[in-house]
Amino acid sequence: MAETSSSPMRVLLVDDHPVVRLGLRFVLESHLGCEVTEVGDADVAADLARSGTFDLLIIDVRLDGRDGLWVVDRVRDARPDVPILMISTYDDPHQVQAAIDRGVNGYLLKEASPSQLEEAVEVAMSGRGLYLHPSAAASMRTRVVPAAAGRLSPAEVEVLRMVAVGRTNGEIGIALFCSEKTVKARITSILRKLGVKNRTQAAAWALRAGLVESAAGSDGRGRSSIPAAEGHRESPTYGPRRGLHATAS
Repeated sequence: MAETSSSPMRVLLVDDHPVVRLGLRFVLESHLGCEVTEVGDADVAADLARSGTFDLLIIDVRLDGRDGLWVVDRVRDARPDVPILMISTYDDPHQVQAAIDRGVNGYLLKEASPSQLEEAVEVAMSGRGLYLHPSAAASMRTRVVPAAAGRLSPAEVEVLRMVAVGRTNGEIGIALFCSEKTVKARITSILRKLGVKNRTQAAAWALRAGLVESAAGSDGRGRSSIPAAEGHRESPTYGPRRGLHATAS
């Protein structure tokens, strides 16, 4: 993905391991033309991130002395809309879910390839959805599906599947031969029954429940791009080099 604005994308990179920062910085600068500021301390990172001078935050889940999610909480108070990518060595589903619950735009493992990092940045900056590294997506699907699944009606399950692949309310209404008002009512019911706050969390729940799945590309790896909110079009299909999208099962 090439930077198209007149000035470079400003990235705050937060990780307490200098070698990791060096590798990520190299890809961000050489592949994406970003202007990168490195920070290894959580408190300093939170202060810098809240200043509003960065276009994207990349934060390690586990930092020395503090949890990376602590930084996210502080940032969200001041800058609720700034794109945030979490990075981690681990694909623990509880950590992934905790990050999603805080409204991050992606969860990437440190084993990611440069092209995966590029795609995660692209998804985060576009605002079109939530990027999940293949291993993180797989770990989410291994979690036990809550009993709420049985309380969804067949019509609600179909709506949830369409939400999870990026359909707008209007598109869902056309596909299911019902009004947008009916679609909105079903989505409200879905959120209530699942105990989630928004479409992003509902889409992540659908992935975990196996209602949608990541396809596999030529490299055998899956990638999930989950829609963020009503108003965004369906997450685009990437070619074999760039990745994959969530598809209805």
